[in-house]
Amino acid sequence: MIWCIACATRADQSLGVSRFQSIAIAGLIFASGGGTALRGLEVSATEAHRSPSEAWLKRTLSPELSLAWSDVERASSDAAKLAAAGNRTAAMEGWLQVAQWARLLSSDHQQVTSRWVAAINSAALGHPNMPRKYTIHAQTLSGLVSEKFVAAVMQNPDFTSSFFQLLTPYDYLPEVLRILDQIYVSNPQAFEQYDQLALAIALIHDVPPPHHWPHGQVSSELVSRVFPDAVEVFQFWVGADRSRATLHRLTTLSASELKFVVDAAAPFAELKWVQKEQRYTFATLPRAYDAITYRMDRIERNQYNWLGNSYALPEILAAGGICIDQGYYASQVGKAIGIPTLLFRGSGLDGRHAWFGYSMRSKNGSWTWAVTPNRNTFLGLHLIRRLGAK
Repeated sequence: MIWCIACATRADQSLGVSRFQSIAIAGLIFASGGGTALRGLEVSATEAHRSPSEAWLKRTLSPELSLAWSDVERASSDAAKLAAAGNRTAAMEGWLQVAQWARLLSSDHQQVTSRWVAAINSAALGHPNMPRKYTIHAQTLSGLVSEKFVAAVMQNPDFTSSFFQLLTPYDYLPEVLRILDQIYVSNPQAFEQYDQLALAIALIHDVPPPHHWPHGQVSSELVSRVFPDAVEVFQFWVGADRSRATLHRLTTLSASELKFVVDAAAPFAELKWVQKEQRYTFATLPRAYDAITYRMDRIERNQYNWLGNSYALPEILAAGGICIDQGYYASQVGKAIGIPTLLFRGSGLDGRHAWFGYSMRSKNGSWTWAVTPNRNTFLGLHLIRRLGAK
């Protein structure tokens, strides 16, 4: 995420959430009851030794059965115990996955929202673009999603793992779920293939961007501080990937990486312009920064804000700019071709500066972050580590 303080706080808190989820999963195994027959919900020993089947989930989630989520959680937890006793690790993880979703979906909408508001206020992450009031309903979180979406994610271990690992106290869970369900309903087949992409979009779009996003030196009249529709964003990136307009195959990136792609501030038309007109590779992407002619005349006039009539990427390329414009342009170019990028600012001995960072594959095959090379590279890498983009 490019969102300065919000980005840093979200990333710094993710490890604690992961530990909490691990404790919660362990608790499901040891705190569950003795039997697996609960109000008509039954998991036989034979079933427990296999991962939850589509037929079992369909039957369990059927409105006709009228089961409470607590029943689903307990039965799934007991099934996980049977699977663990039989050394069926994959089956145990599958049943725990169902129990984990059941616990989350049984959460009260009002209580979840209250905890989230308290977390946002405590961390001072509120900003003027966020609603001052949130309308909540007397229902559990399950009322925000469709039965088919629930069944799909309960059978998807990679998605479930990413979802609970990346979720933080500062993500507005009701909206995250609502967006995920919308994307799934719009195209279940594409969701199955691009589930990490859908998750990245939901985690970015759960709250509006801050008023200073993507940076504070351009007006909201030239760069919208409103996200486009989440389903349209999903469709755009799926289309870009399938047409081979991105250097990375987006299906190979995790949601934690894709968050730094789908948070593009440039409109779809400008991203398409990059994909069609600009020819950058992994090796040459850093040149996008210096492709913007540095405007020393603006510095001499103390003109740090963009005063042009358009902040479109082609206009920045034609007019030139200062470091914040160079960083913005390069970061948007990277995102357009599917490379995770960051735009950030910092202070050095000779004043303030703006850079962009990008994700690249190292010689040993792992992914790492690099910074536009200049005298402030060390500071840039330090800031990336502080942001949690690893």
